[in-house]
Amino acid sequence: MVDGYNLDAILAVGYRVRSLRGTQFRRWATERLGEYLVNGFTLDDERLKNPGPGAPDYFDELIERIRDIRTGEDNADAHMKRQIMGREVVVAITKGQLDFGPWEQIFYGEFDGNRHKRVLVKIIGE
Repeated sequence: MVDGYNLDAILAVGYRVRSLRGTQFRRWATERLGEYLVNGFTLDDERLKNPGPGAPDYFDELIERIRDIRTGEDNADAHMKRQIMGREVVVAITKGQLDFGPWEQIFYGEFDGNRHKRVLVKIIGE
C-alpha cells in the first residue's frame, strides 16, 4: 500500500515515458493544467458524483470551501442546488387548469430561506 505520492516524480516520469500510457497521462495532465489555468480550479466530476464505497466524499468540503471564499455568502450550497434543480418550469394550461401528463408533478424547494417570489407567465399558442 502506498502512503503518498511525490507529484514532482510522477510528472517528471509521466512527461518522459514514451508509450501509449505515457501519452494518455500527458493528455490528461495537460487538460487538467489547462482547466486550472483558465478557470482557476479543476474538478474530478466523476469522483464528486460517485465517490465509491469507502472513499471520502469531498462534496460537502467543496461547498464549505466555496462558502469561505465567497465573503459574505453563507448560502453557496443553495446556489449550487438551484443550478442543479433549475429555476423555472413550463406547464401547459388547458381550459384554465394546469395540464399535467400522467407522470408530471411540480416540486418546489426553498434552499435559500424565505424570500419574495415572482411568477412570470408567458402565453404561447392558442
